[in-house]
Amino acid sequence: MYTYKNDTEYKNRYGDKFEFVSTDSPSRFILEGDLSYFRYGGKQYQDKMDLLDLGFVDPSGGPFVDLDTLINNKKVTKISVYSEVIMLETE
Repeated sequence: MYTYKNDTEYKNRYGDKFEFVSTDSPSRFILEGDLSYFRYGGKQYQDKMDLLDLGFVDPSGGPFVDLDTLINNKKVTKISVYSEVIMLETE
């Protein structure tokens, strides 16, 4: 399980900077950083992948974010990808 704080800059294994940026909602965050190359996957037992309801995202070099990841000690409940924007919702 990974734990992060919002509006705090982190470095991934390649030295790239990323952060979980607050939005107008206290339970929503945007993952900002180099998203040139990233992979994502659906939830376990889904028939087909839904980009608005993913099980994980993994930008090149990290951070790996899934539904067990904590942001501000709140569990991620939804992961969505809109073009090159990764939106995370928490409890």
